[in-house]
Amino acid sequence: MSEQILNQILSEIQTVNQRLDRIESEQASFKQDVSRRFDHVDRRFEGIESEQASFKQDVNRRFDHVDRRFEGIESEQASFKQDVNRRFDHVDRRFEGIESEQKSLRDELREFREETRTDLQVLKAGQTGIRNEITDRFNEVKTTLNRHEYSIEILNRRQFQLEADVEQLKHR
Repeated sequence: MSEQILNQILSEIQTVNQRLDRIESEQASFKQDVSRRFDHVDRRFEGIESEQASFKQDVNRRFDHVDRRFEGIESEQASFKQDVNRRFDHVDRRFEGIESEQKSLRDELREFREETRTDLQVLKAGQTGIRNEITDRFNEVKTTLNRHEYSIEILNRRQFQLEADVEQLKHR
């Protein structure tokens, strides 16, 4: 029995060995399959990493281009802002000049009005004096004229009387 048991153990050991060989073979096959799959995954990751690096370079290149464009725009904007400020400063100076001239003209106009008002008052006063003097002269002339008219009327009456007397003398 012992040989039979030994044969049975041997047989079982051989079966276990075969099973272990098969497991080792399957494990080696599985290991190769897993290794092959990991190699495939590694290649895919390398492709993705390569694409990502290429994409990153492309994005960086595009951002660099955008940065340069923004810098150009900012530079143009700063230049434009300086030009606008310079022009507004020029306009401000012109307005200040106009305002100064306008103030000067207002002052001159005010002074002219005052002088004109003064001259007008002097003229009015002179005109009133002249009017009074002319009125007085007209009154004197009127009085003299009235006297002369009266004297002329007296002279006309005398002349008429003399003519009447001459006519009476002629008729006698």
